[in-house]
Parts: sequence; C-alpha cells; structure tokens
Amino acid sequence: MEFKVKGRKNYSSWDATTWIKKYQPGATVQSYGIGPLGFRELDKKRLSERIYVDALKSRLHMALLGGVALITPMLIMALYPGLVVNLVTTSVATVIFAVLVVVIGTDASGKDILASTAAYSAVLVVFVGTSLQTLSETNATK
Repeated sequence: MEFKVKGRKNYSSWDATTWIKKYQPGATVQSYGIGPLGFRELDKKRLSERIYVDALKSRLHMALLGGVALITPMLIMALYPGLVVNLVTTSVATVIFAVLVVVIGTDASGKDILASTAAYSAVLVVFVGTSLQTLSETNATK
C-alpha cells in the first residue's frame, strides 16, 4: 500500500474510521478524537528555553510600562505645577494605566489589576502631596 500526502487540513479530530473502511474493508475501529492537530513541541530543552524567554519578555514589557507610566505624569506635574493639573494628570494617568494593565497583562487576575492600579495611584498621590507642599512653601515666601 502506498500513501500520498495531499495536504493538511485543519480538522479537530482525525477520522480514522473512514480511512480504515476505505483501505481495510471488514475491520472495525472505535474512533477517538485526538484533539486539534498542530505543532507539538517535543524537545524539552527548547520548550524550557522558549518558556524562559517568553517570561523574560513579559517581565521586560511590564517593567517598561511601569517606568514610563510613572515618569510621564511626574514630568507633566513637575513642568506644569498646579492643583488642577496635578489632579487631572493623576486621574487620567491612573485610568490609562489600568486599561494598559488589562490589555497587556493577559495572565493577570482581577485582584492583581486592582492591586497594581492602587499601588500606582498611591505613588502618584504621594508625588502630588509633596509637590503641593512645595507649592505652598513657595507661595508663603513670596
């Protein structure tokens, strides 16, 4: 018997019974679904290396997001001092940060997103408090 490869179709299970009935008349086989046919990584060393690199990339993306998310509103608040600017910047930056964490942090649960957003807004509120204290001191000396 000769096998010819005609191309791979994206079936969710291989229909063995049709093939056996066609080429082995009289044979009986129970059909089992084998799941989606796709690439299965059998090399454990490459799999562990790929998992390590993916985790490293994920941590790097989160570190860059956190750094930029903290520095940008602090620069805005330092360059344009004022109560309204500080409060609006903090509010908008917190909402943007929460949305970005939801979009980028695909493996984060709801409590992780809440905790990171709360910590982020706490850091910005501390910056607002210290900058307001500096503003009131400069106004008092004038």
